[in-house]
Amino acid sequence: MRKLKIETYQGKEPTETIHIPLALVNVLAKMFAGKSHESVVSAINEAAKIKEFNGVVLEIEEHQNGGEKTIFSIV
Repeated sequence: MRKLKIETYQGKEPTETIHIPLALVNVLAKMFAGKSHESVVSAINEAAKIKEFNGVVLEIEEHQNGGEKTIFSIV
């Protein structure tokens, strides 16, 4: 089963890892519809439609507040 993997780092140290079944990506898309994260969910949703795709979909780096980084991958 393919999953959405969300990893959060504080600097170079991992702080959280979340795995979500791709079947629930549409539920996430509905939850975030019209919000600032809508483009992130849209990118994940489009990548999830490509059955052969595995890997990083999106990386977001915060350059303030300790350099938090979030990586969205399909595994």
